Amino acid sequence: MTGGAREPEREASAVADAAPLVQLIDVTRRFGATTALAGVSFDVKPGETVGLLGSNGAGKSTLIKTLSGIFGPTSGSILADGKPTQIESPVHAREQGIVTVHQKHQRRRRVRHDRRGEPAAGGVLAVHGQ
Repeated sequence: MTGGAREPEREASAVADAAPLVQLIDVTRRFGATTALAGVSFDVKPGETVGLLGSNGAGKSTLIKTLSGIFGPTSGSILADGKPTQIESPVHAREQGIVTVHQKHQRRRRVRHDRRGEPAAGGVLAVHGQ
């Protein structure tokens, strides 16, 4: 073998050194007296895959909906390509390179939708660099 073993290390180093595509800084989301997200901070860099795990009610769907423009944060900051942004709608999120791929929890073709017309089930968030 010639040098192929070091490629994953080089790729990991490039991701670690890259500027984030999206950053959340101390994001909180409240619904009345209920705090769904409390001080969430993380970033997504080019080439990264980020998974969200947690029990029911942990805020996974709220986080995805906040990043995809369904909800705005109550407080905190969202940065896209290092610039502060307010993601105002799913269309605006798409323009920023943020797309949600919704899961289908039912066997029938009919999918429940929330009040904004978005599928109500959870999903996967994809972030693409521009």
